[in-house]
Amino acid sequence: MKRILILLIGTLAVFAGLTSSSDSYKFEENYDLYASNESYQIVSGNCTNSSENFVVFRDYIHKTSYPFITRNATSSWSGNRKIFCLKAINLKNQQKGGTVFVKYGGVNYTFVTLEMHSFTGHGIEFNVTVYAR
Repeated sequence: MKRILILLIGTLAVFAGLTSSSDSYKFEENYDLYASNESYQIVSGNCTNSSENFVVFRDYIHKTSYPFITRNATSSWSGNRKIFCLKAINLKNQQKGGTVFVKYGGVNYTFVTLEMHSFTGHGIEFNVTVYAR
């Protein structure tokens, strides 16, 4: 019984060490500020007339899943043109895909930072496209 208890405590300590890495999201820091803005994917701005000529940034975000771990990533762009359309398309289904939100900037700004969060035990996969003129 004593060995099982020690093994269980050791296993929990290992997982606690894994989740405290820079890859895990610390809810106490920013969660309350952005939780209401998180969504499955983002299509924001005037995207109906968006042409490939106005694409200033593309990014493919992929992080593999790990059991009991939340994966996170950021994608940023800044330039001298104003963003008129922003897309962060989730390539996973809604049960496994996680969320994304605009942390800084966005439409009508010359910069944007997107933050993506997986659900616990799942990875993330997004295509990000920024249109500006």
